[in-house]
Amino acid sequence: MSKNSTTIFITQELAGLDGRFSKTINLPFIPKSVTINNIIYKNFFSADAESGISVLSTDMINTLDQVICHFYDEFSSFNPMTFLINKPIRGSVVFNYSLISIREGTLSFALTFRD
Repeated sequence: MSKNSTTIFITQELAGLDGRFSKTINLPFIPKSVTINNIIYKNFFSADAESGISVLSTDMINTLDQVICHFYDEFSSFNPMTFLINKPIRGSVVFNYSLISIREGTLSFALTFRD
């Protein structure tokens, strides 16, 4: 049973970004896992629908491709996905997303860290 748990909500406008953004995350414990859920992507800024699927990745997790989710225009997913990390999370965490299509919307998701 985990003793520590912290949930962080991330919202990022992707317009004007080049497939990358970072967030400062400082946890007072070393998490063993992170769960991503409540993923929502919506283009609020353009009447034109975006095409294609983008993948979101981060070097925070211990997988070969570092992919934590996918998203596309008008996307929402509330199915949690858990990844092992087992390392300190302190400082800037970089998130990369593929530019299959120009992304001008807002991406939101929750990260829950547990030890």
